[in-house]
Amino acid sequence: MRPKEGWRHLTYTWLVIGLAAWRLAALFPQLDLDRTRELLAAAALGAAAECLAVPAPGGHLSGVFALFLALFLSGGQAAAAWAGGAALLVGQGIANRGAPARTALFNASQHVLAVWAAGMAFEAARARLGEPAGVFFFVPVLALAAAYMAANHFLVCFYTLLARRKAPGPPWQDVLKWDAAGYLVTVPLGLLMSYVYGSAGSLACAFFYAVILAAQLAARFYTAQRAAKRDLAVLCEAARYGEDLLSPREAADMILRAASRAVSYHSGAVYWRAGPNLSFCPLARRGPLAEVIGSLEFGEGEGVVGRAAAERTPLLAAAAKELGELGEGEEALSAFKSLAVIPLAAGGQTVGVMVLGGRRAGVFERAQLPLLCALGAQLAAALAGARLAEQLKEARERDPLSGLWHSNAFWRAGEEFLAAAGRQGQAVGLILLDVDRFKLFNARYGRRSGDRALAELAAVIRQCVRPGGVAARYGGDEFAVLLPGAAGRTLLETAQSLCAAARQAVFLTGEGRSARLTVSAGAAEYPRDASGLKGLLAAAQRALEKAAAGGGDRAEAAAVFLDGLD
Repeated sequence: MRPKEGWRHLTYTWLVIGLAAWRLAALFPQLDLDRTRELLAAAALGAAAECLAVPAPGGHLSGVFALFLALFLSGGQAAAAWAGGAALLVGQGIANRGAPARTALFNASQHVLAVWAAGMAFEAARARLGEPAGVFFFVPVLALAAAYMAANHFLVCFYTLLARRKAPGPPWQDVLKWDAAGYLVTVPLGLLMSYVYGSAGSLACAFFYAVILAAQLAARFYTAQRAAKRDLAVLCEAARYGEDLLSPREAADMILRAASRAVSYHSGAVYWRAGPNLSFCPLARRGPLAEVIGSLEFGEGEGVVGRAAAERTPLLAAAAKELGELGEGEEALSAFKSLAVIPLAAGGQTVGVMVLGGRRAGVFERAQLPLLCALGAQLAAALAGARLAEQLKEARERDPLSGLWHSNAFWRAGEEFLAAAGRQGQAVGLILLDVDRFKLFNARYGRRSGDRALAELAAVIRQCVRPGGVAARYGGDEFAVLLPGAAGRTLLETAQSLCAAARQAVFLTGEGRSARLTVSAGAAEYPRDASGLKGLLAAAQRALEKAAAGGGDRAEAAAVFLDGLD
């Protein structure tokens, strides 16, 4: 399908170029060759105007139409077509703004055909009105400008339709608005230049147009400075966020807010890596359709967003479908006509993805990509820093031998669990485990082997703890397990299963040995056995001592409420 579309597009392009060449040949006899120098000078001024054009949605603005109008009114259609076509060909060939040479040739040919349409509209208006006087003098000129603008947009729209470009463009309403504003300025200037040429000659006209070029240069400088100032303000604002100690969610929300100042996106979301399975989960979302764009499901390399994350390549599209086939779980992207996917990479890996959606086509432009990538880089650094801080905090709260929580972290978690359970009217179970006759184990195998056995036992305990529970090394050979929601028979059965798992495990196999050990367990329940964490620990310790006194390798439950110990 794609080669056929390319053939149509190329055929149309060269058809326009061929028609323009035929029209220029037909107009050549009408050229006043005595004015060749003036026409060349006008072409040079028009080329300068194209080089100094001010960026605008859908293209650029310049005072070149004022020159075309002055040439048309003073020298006829032939002068406007020949000098104007040469000006566009040279000017856009020099300042091609990344377009191929064929585009400059097409635009010059497009001008020739637009001048042809404008000439017919001008003559039709004059024939209708005769010799217009007063305010009616402007009617043929307005007809000329309207026909020129209409012909230009028709040729460009057909060109774009056949090209089927994937690069997003601005909304057509914005293009027409800026184009019409340009004609409102250049039509009066063209009339004034025609008057200056008739009364003071070509030199005065050239001087007048030089003033227009100077104003255009100032406008170009102002536009660039304004855009740079806006981008700098956005980056400075984002940099200030990085100075604060923000959580990952706060940093993502701040960057989405900063991006909204630079790009008028409709809704956006930030995803970051959640766990070792390379999947991403929503971290922050913003906009009317925040729930929609923040509900994607993807892993690295999966679907449109996942591929961008894997390749670390930003993607822009006028519609999500233009990025390729949507992956499973990415159907929500079809709600947007424009899409920007910015991978968040730090330290050689992708830590997240920023997804911005627009409800109309052409919200995102290639010129905005560097700023979006800069914001993405700052967010990636913030997320990587937050991830590192969390890892360091977790490392400080982990027992280096067993990898389980140490006693201080366990105490904080227990206070939080009991407070939440008290608000919700739920139970919390606590199990204390102690290795039976561990001194004899150390005497037989050595202290270093005993430490290795404790680490292996911690792994066994970790496998037995259900999701939501917390396991910790509470003492030398003592472990503790907190189980929110565990109560009654379920809690005791969990303690018994821990004893059974330890009994069945074989330790020190890495040393070429087959060591065995058993544990005693004591279980207590909040709020049945105690009204606080201190009392709960005391109740579980009492049950543990009862299990050890009974010979070990067994579990006991607390039977009494220890009032006054909580």
